[in-house]
Amino acid sequence: MSEAPLQRTGIRWHTEIVFEFIGFGWCIGTAGLSVRGAAQRRTDKQDEANSNVTHVPKRPAAPSSREPRDPSGSAAGRATPDPRAADRPVVIVADRQLIVCQGIGSLVAQIPEVDLGDYATDSATLRRLLGRSQQSVGARTILILGVRLADGDLTHVLDVVRKDHPDVMVVVVAEESEFAFIRMAVKAGANSVCMMGQVLTSLPRILGKLIEGHSILPTDILRKLTSESSDLLSRREHEILALLSDGLTNFQISARLGLSENTVKYYLKAIYQKLEVNSRGAAIAKYVAGNY
Repeated sequence: MSEAPLQRTGIRWHTEIVFEFIGFGWCIGTAGLSVRGAAQRRTDKQDEANSNVTHVPKRPAAPSSREPRDPSGSAAGRATPDPRAADRPVVIVADRQLIVCQGIGSLVAQIPEVDLGDYATDSATLRRLLGRSQQSVGARTILILGVRLADGDLTHVLDVVRKDHPDVMVVVVAEESEFAFIRMAVKAGANSVCMMGQVLTSLPRILGKLIEGHSILPTDILRKLTSESSDLLSRREHEILALLSDGLTNFQISARLGLSENTVKYYLKAIYQKLEVNSRGAAIAKYVAGNY
């Protein structure tokens, strides 16, 4: 009789365990269904949201602003050249001192109406530059010339320019103490004269006039030239005095001009009389200053 309760108790305990396992499984199953249901609802909402989105097609990439370049480094497709560039004159600067050429060139480079060319310190280089510049069809050339090159003065240079390159426009740059060269330049056909002390203000204006096709002389130079009496010196005497100013001896002057040394001495004697001096140094000083 005592065993019956034990059996019933064991059955009840076993039954409770079974039901507990069943309840635990039901909870896990319910939780799993809840998780899957929530995930499904999120997926459904995301699909619904995506279905309401208007998809904008991707814009094609903008072309690169950099020009394609060939292996040599130059642009393969350059912009169309400015047609006005061909109309801009090329300016060549010539003087025996390179630093003077560079100083004037730095000013010319800031003038948009012209293109700066190369520099020349001797006659051979200048002839080569002028010949190369004149080879371009329709090209215009302006020569800014100092009173002396390494192997000669402007008298010889102007003769060569007027003979071989008559279309070249010439601007002579000189100091105020070199008025004899200014006089010679004007007589030889220079298009303009610019005083070295007034380069910054006068040269851009002079170049502008030359571009328009006009020759121009500063008022003070023109006034001094017109107030002078007729030139006392002949062309040959000017040439001899210019070479004398460059420090050449009588023998070197004779070789340069194709004269005999005695002929050079004869010219020097006539020059001394006209300038009212009695030495080479005095003749050079008076000639360079233009005081005759």
